[in-house]
Amino acid sequence: MSGYEIKERNHYEKGEPSRLRYRGAEFSNDRFFSRGPAKWVLLGTVALINTTATDGNNGQIHPIIRKIRHPEYKPPAKYHDIALFEIGHAVTPNPRPLNLEDLHPACLSTSRTLPRSKAIATGWGRVGFGDDGSSNLLKVTLDVFEQSVCQEAYDVEIRSTRLLKDGIVPTMLCAGIREGKRDTCQGDSGGPLQIAIRFKCIYEVLGVTSFGKVCASPNSPSIYSKVFEYVPWIEDIVWPA
Repeated sequence: MSGYEIKERNHYEKGEPSRLRYRGAEFSNDRFFSRGPAKWVLLGTVALINTTATDGNNGQIHPIIRKIRHPEYKPPAKYHDIALFEIGHAVTPNPRPLNLEDLHPACLSTSRTLPRSKAIATGWGRVGFGDDGSSNLLKVTLDVFEQSVCQEAYDVEIRSTRLLKDGIVPTMLCAGIREGKRDTCQGDSGGPLQIAIRFKCIYEVLGVTSFGKVCASPNSPSIYSKVFEYVPWIEDIVWPA
């Protein structure tokens, strides 16, 4: 919510897995994506206009040939909320290679330490209460909070529901704005939370959008799956020994 429209395909390694239209994802090499229930992915676009088109004018479509859910994900609990898709060759005519400046695999965070800089979340989710998802990719700048802040913000859910029965654990992180006003929302799940590194010319994926409370409410940061904690699992699948 309260995000800014992205005008061009710059550092945002973002794909749209659709059938469930507004689920986001990011890819870690030229064959694997993270997250979301879908039949195919649409790459290389920031605008969801006529997503069934295969003429190449609005990105390129790749079929999903394998879905890999994290083995410890056990709903309704929210732990280990991450998955991978393996994608096939593009079905769009004249597809672009996946190693270009504006269309390439994402860099994954390899640092356990939380950044002091702002993070950027992107998605096509709802832009307000009761609204539909955005047809244009939006970005929002958020603060990343310590685990203790997350724990306090979700105290009621931890004590009274099965969603967070073990509390906020190291595989999670939270981000938002203390006074509210900016946040991810329904439909952004599976999208990346990114940070700028190396003089802000390279971005890496810090988290994967998981869930939250009332969007953009004060003292209600959203929860993200912390990518660093899942790099070994991702590598075992993407680059098996």
